[in-house]
Amino acid sequence: MYVLEPRQAGKGNVFLVHSLMGDPNDDYVKIIPTLQNAFPNIALCLFKHMGLDNDANNTYRLPALAGRYVDALRKRQAKGPYVLVGWSSGGVIAYEMASQLEQASEAVTLYMLDSTSPAHMQSCSHQNFHQHYLARLINNPQIRQQLQIDDDTIACCLHDGVASTNKLVTLCNLIARLADSTQRDNAKRLLWMVGSILCSYLSYHPRSKVSKAILLTTTDSARLTDARLGWSPSQVPDVRRVSGDHFSIVFGANAAAADNTPEVDLAELIAPAVKELVCATEDDEKAPSQQRLPIHAPPRNPHFQGRQTELQSLSVQLGTRDDEITDLAITGLPGMGKSALALAYAYQEHDTGNYAFIAYIDAKKLPMSYLALGASLGLTTTDDVKEAIKVIQASLVQQGRILLIFDDVLHAKDVAMYIPPGRGHILYTSQNAASPWRHRLELRSMKPSDAHLLIKNTLGESSQETDENIAKLARTLGFYPLAIMQAALYIRITESTIDEYLAECELPHLTDEDDEDLQPVDYPTTLKHTLSRCVANVINCTAERHRQDCYRLLYQLAFLSTRIPELLLKELTNPGVYRKFIKALKQF
Repeated sequence: MYVLEPRQAGKGNVFLVHSLMGDPNDDYVKIIPTLQNAFPNIALCLFKHMGLDNDANNTYRLPALAGRYVDALRKRQAKGPYVLVGWSSGGVIAYEMASQLEQASEAVTLYMLDSTSPAHMQSCSHQNFHQHYLARLINNPQIRQQLQIDDDTIACCLHDGVASTNKLVTLCNLIARLADSTQRDNAKRLLWMVGSILCSYLSYHPRSKVSKAILLTTTDSARLTDARLGWSPSQVPDVRRVSGDHFSIVFGANAAAADNTPEVDLAELIAPAVKELVCATEDDEKAPSQQRLPIHAPPRNPHFQGRQTELQSLSVQLGTRDDEITDLAITGLPGMGKSALALAYAYQEHDTGNYAFIAYIDAKKLPMSYLALGASLGLTTTDDVKEAIKVIQASLVQQGRILLIFDDVLHAKDVAMYIPPGRGHILYTSQNAASPWRHRLELRSMKPSDAHLLIKNTLGESSQETDENIAKLARTLGFYPLAIMQAALYIRITESTIDEYLAECELPHLTDEDDEDLQPVDYPTTLKHTLSRCVANVINCTAERHRQDCYRLLYQLAFLSTRIPELLLKELTNPGVYRKFIKALKQF
C-alpha cells in the first residue's frame, strides 16, 4: 500500500483496491485527481498487488490476500469507520476486506464499481466484455513493449472473442510463457500476477455479508449479465445504476444512456461516508481517552448460531464481581463448539463494553500466544520470557476489568502463571471435565432449532433445501456442531444436496460385537481400534465395497481431529504395513 497524503490537515483515509491489473494507478488514474480536489483533507491509500514489486509467491487465495491488505490497512488506521473502494475484481477483494473488518466489529462502508460476483462470472459468457478487457490487457505498454507483441498477434488472440473467463486465463498463461522464453522479467511478473489474481478471484466464495455495501452497475454490464451482477440482496443491499460500460465507469467518457441513467460521480457518491469518517476523526481528537474497546481475538464467527441458553448461563455464572479474578471452564467433547461459544461470549461482551480489555490465548501455543498480547497493549517487551510475562500482567492490571480466554486447557494449574491479579474473568475451554474446575459449564449437543439455523445459515440463501431435509441432516448427525458445520460446508462448496451427502456417508459398522478388545466407553481405545481395522481392511479386504467404505471413513475422520492422523501414523510405523497401505490408497 502507498499513500497520497492529504493537501490539508488529515481527517481520515479512503482505501482504493487494485483490480486484475494489480496497479491502482492504472485503475484510478482518472478518479484520483477528482477525489483529491473534492476531499483535500482525506488521504488516498492505494493497494498495489505485491507481485508487481517483488518475486513473492502470488498464488494466494483471496481471503488470505485480503487479510494481508487488512493488516496493512490497520497499521495506517487502527480503527473504523473505514471507507473502501474497488473497481471490477478490486471490488470483490474489497468485499472480503470489509467482511473481515466487520467480523472484528469495525464499521465499514464499501463501494463496488461494476464488480461481478465470482460465481456469476463463471456461469456466464461475456464476449464483448472479454474482448474489451483483453484488448486493454495486451495493449498495456509494459507488456506490449517488452514482449514486442504485434498487431497480428493481438488480432489472432481476439479472433475467437475470448468468450469465457477460462480462455482469458489460458491467454494470460500463454503470454507469460512467451515472456519466460524471452527472459523479460518485468512483463513475466506482471502476467503471472494477473493470472494469480484472476484464479483467486474465480475460486472465491463469499462466506458472510457486508451490511453497508453499495454496488454501482453500468447499463452495459447489466445488459450483458443481470442487474445485480450475481450478488444477492443480503450480500449487497444497495445497488445503483449508472450509464456507460465496465471501463468508462472509471476511465470516463460515459455515453449518455437512452433511459437517462446518470453518469457516475464517485466523489458525490462517497461523500456521506467521508463526512461520517471526518466526524469520527474529529470526535477522537476531542476525546482521545474514549477509545474503542480493544479485543485481541480471532475474527467473529459469521456462522455462529443459537446457544443463547449457554451464553446466558456464562453471564450468570461469571457474575458481576469486580474485586477479584473469577474463572469458569467450558467443557465438552471435541467438536461441541467450546471455542466458538467462548468467542461468541467475548464479542457479545465487546459489543456491550463490559470489559476494558478482552483477549483470546491459545493454550497449546504458550508462552508465545501470551507474549503476543504485548503488541495489543502497546508494550515493548524483552527477550526474557519471564520478565515479559510480568510486564504484560502489570499492564493488564492497569486496564481494569478484563476477560482472558485460554483455549484448550487440560488443567487450570497449567496456565496459572499467566493469570494476572486484579479484577475480571478467566474463561477456559477444555475437554477435561474431570479436572477440579471452580466453576464449570458442560457443553452438549445443539438444540434441534439451533442446529436447523446453523445448517440453513451455512448453506446460504441460494440453497433450495427444505426444512424437512435440514432436520433430517441434523438428526442424522446427532445435533453435533462440528459434524453439522463440516457437512453443511461440504454440501455448499461441492454444490451437492443433503440427500447426496447422506447417501455418500452411509457407512457400515466396522466393529465385531464379539471383539473383546473393543471398549465403547474408552474413546482412545475405540478410536485406535477402528483406525486399525480400517487400515487392515484397505490393505487386505477382498470385498471392494468394504474397502471403499473403510477408505472413505479414514478420509472423513481426518477432518475431525488432530488425534485421528496421529493415531493413524502410529498404525503405520511398520515399514511393511506403510508401503502396503500407500500402494492400496493409490487404487482410490
